[in-house]
Amino acid sequence: MNARFYLRDATRAAHQRTDIAFSALDLAQRHDYGVFLGSHFLAYRAMMPVFEAGLPAAQRPPAMADLLADDLHTLGFDTDDMTEPHFTGDALGAAYVVAGSHFGQRVLCAQHRRSDDPIVRDAERYLASPALKLYWPVLKEAIEQVIDAPDGPDRLKRLTLGAEATFALFAECLTLARAKGADHELA
Repeated sequence: MNARFYLRDATRAAHQRTDIAFSALDLAQRHDYGVFLGSHFLAYRAMMPVFEAGLPAAQRPPAMADLLADDLHTLGFDTDDMTEPHFTGDALGAAYVVAGSHFGQRVLCAQHRRSDDPIVRDAERYLASPALKLYWPVLKEAIEQVIDAPDGPDRLKRLTLGAEATFALFAECLTLARAKGADHELA
């Protein structure tokens, strides 16, 4: 059994729901791009303590919150009053979702780059970063080791629940970022 393929199949519905929610955003538009970045910023901030507590340093996803904060500041969004939700999902399951997001990076970059707004185009640190692509092989190895563990089937269930919780976290953060984006427009 391949753990990655199992995770992919088991979380397909949650992944599709999250993709549909995010697909409503036009990353070429400053407001929508700010909402996109804000939701990812909130999610990463919520997951970082889980990564630090649940994964050895060599298996942790790259820290992306600073890149996201820089891009948000470029767009004129303030991150100081953005409160992230609490997240307690499985660290490796969450890392699977985060690392897998690099597969959609090319599509997101293409949408972002077609912006006529130079400020939007300047806010590219997060999308242009190769960090998640470079992390993917590390994650694949960590996930495949789960199968050989004595509690492999139970661990795989926890990974799946953690990945589903991570997709739900991103959806929750999208809602929070949309509310923050609406406040930003009013300011």
